Amino acid sequence: MRSQKGTTSLRALLYMDEIYGYLPPSANPPSKKPMMTILKQGRAFGLGCLLATQNPVDLDYKALSNIGSWFLGRLQTERDKLRVLDGLEGAAGSQNSQFDRGEMEKLLSGLGNRVFLMNNVHEDGPVIFHVRWVMSYLTGPLTRTQIKTLMDPKRGDFEKISRETTTAPANPMSMPGMNAPSASPSPRPLVGSGVKEIFISPAGSGDDVTYHPHLLRVGTVHFSSGKAGVDGSRTVRLVNPILASGIDWEKSLPPPLKCEDSTNEPASGAGFAELPGFAMNAANYKQVEKDFAEWLYRNERADIFSCPSLKAWAQLGETEAAFRSRLTQEAREVRDEAVEKIRAAMSKKIAALESKMKTAENQRAKEKAESSSAAMQAGVSVLGGILGAFLGRKSGIGSITRGASSIGKATSAYKQHQDVANAEAKIEGITAEIQTIQKELDEEISRISESFDIATLQLETESLKPTKTDVKVDSIALLWLPHDGRGEKAW
Repeated sequence: MRSQKGTTSLRALLYMDEIYGYLPPSANPPSKKPMMTILKQGRAFGLGCLLATQNPVDLDYKALSNIGSWFLGRLQTERDKLRVLDGLEGAAGSQNSQFDRGEMEKLLSGLGNRVFLMNNVHEDGPVIFHVRWVMSYLTGPLTRTQIKTLMDPKRGDFEKISRETTTAPANPMSMPGMNAPSASPSPRPLVGSGVKEIFISPAGSGDDVTYHPHLLRVGTVHFSSGKAGVDGSRTVRLVNPILASGIDWEKSLPPPLKCEDSTNEPASGAGFAELPGFAMNAANYKQVEKDFAEWLYRNERADIFSCPSLKAWAQLGETEAAFRSRLTQEAREVRDEAVEKIRAAMSKKIAALESKMKTAENQRAKEKAESSSAAMQAGVSVLGGILGAFLGRKSGIGSITRGASSIGKATSAYKQHQDVANAEAKIEGITAEIQTIQKELDEEISRISESFDIATLQLETESLKPTKTDVKVDSIALLWLPHDGRGEKAW
């Protein structure tokens, strides 16, 4: 965990069921210190920890206070309930979140069958949910009697297969006489000085085993690329049968594991197939070594994958599936960084529009107040003019003046009403802009998520070629492989 760089994304999850005894409140078993370290520091490295137990008193209270998400079922004892409440309160305090102990105790007491309470210190409050009803029949390990009852109907089939294997010919495609064992094993051929011989030990005893000659070629090819950060080597092992007419270059056998390190002595009692004369001459092996070095230089290539969007390269010999799996975390982190960047940019725009919105709302409130005042004044002026007319005032000039004043106030009231309408239209325009930006943000987040989807991430392939100095021939040897009486491999 500590060898990884920090991250805010989840890289891995450690899950442990039946935690009883591994993280106790009093004792200090060897498992306690590393588990406490994971609970305290794991989140900084992207490592989550999921622990399960039937009794919360099995866990140390310091561990409980470092757990942010709780899934709680019905608690059987009051002691368990108190430990859970203490842990929840400690976890809430460490995250500076609100915690109502009385309300939480009431919720825990009311949980029924298959009803759970989820409490996350990062959320506003706990959530109660039901789980699906599942039935499973778990009877435990089988007894000997139960195993016998299950196997009795199958016993006849096994006996039939055994009889057929015993009576059937070893090789149904063989000609008569092919499977007949030789009268006596052939002696070991003598080879020239300088010829390295390697004998692969047979799977069983050396009886009825015949060694067949093969050519073993082992070489190491080094690949390096500063751009891709690749620097490694690959070992190439090739095994070809040696026939009387020459080496069968078209037929390549899978080599035994690290066959160049095998024994230099044959198994006791084993026979040998015929070894052609050219395979006994050490000079021929020198020529094979030169040809093999040239073949490695011209044919061996290392294909490595790269991801241009993440600027990442695969390791030497890493498959596409393994490379994509390794890129999952990196792609998630780059995606999260890109999403946060676009969120920050959009948030600035939204914040500016919200500031305009606040100014427009204040202006609308002001215009509404002025409009109401102007409308009231216009109404009073008109009412005054009507009352003056009914009361029989004779001054015509005064009536005209009051009429002009009423018209002016009515015009002002209408203008104030228009100002209110304009302010509301401005607010609606700002609201529409905010909604448009939010829609663009959602679409951009969706596009970013799709572009960093590990399944569709575009990969490229580059082929690395070695230099002649990067090619080394480790071994050219005469390899003896054991075969049984049917001519099949016996190693």
